[in-house]
Amino acid sequence: MRYAAVGFLWLLAVLPWWGSQSVPPADVAAQSVNDDYVGVERMGSLTPEDRETRWFHENTLVVRKGEAILDMSPITIRRGRKTYSASDGGFLTYRGRFFTRGGRTFVALRLFQSDYVLLPKNGPDPYGRIKTLPVKVMSNEIDIDGVRYKRRVLNKTTRQRLLQWLAQEPLEKTTRTAEPSKK
Repeated sequence: MRYAAVGFLWLLAVLPWWGSQSVPPADVAAQSVNDDYVGVERMGSLTPEDRETRWFHENTLVVRKGEAILDMSPITIRRGRKTYSASDGGFLTYRGRFFTRGGRTFVALRLFQSDYVLLPKNGPDPYGRIKTLPVKVMSNEIDIDGVRYKRRVLNKTTRQRLLQWLAQEPLEKTTRTAEPSKK
């Protein structure tokens, strides 16, 4: 695993080791973001020897009644051409909930599935940690902690898969008996 160290350091930056906290229920104001979105989030380079290639996570976000699934898949852009990575960069899927507090909108996210990502053996369970990020709601798009998501019509298969996870996966971690079905 040539990029294991880079992946592990990136994961440490993405998964803050905050303790579990009580997340308020989704409220009417937070439900204004209900829709399907796609955003692109810059990653560190996994191919530093190739200066023309830029790494990103293409993030698909599905929000219903203030409840959400955020699915992150690695892509590269090289000379204007997008390529999906089969493994490098890692796949991450979060369960989320939008809520308002003090007139501001936030999203609480909990990692519930990952693939091709190094997770630490010791320390807090990354699948049990909930991180809370600020949200800015704009016309036809939202910004989550600096990543802009634009409304997008998803293909039927992707939408069904994400809605199935939304129906099955709780925000708060419970005892895991089985992994959700893979992509």
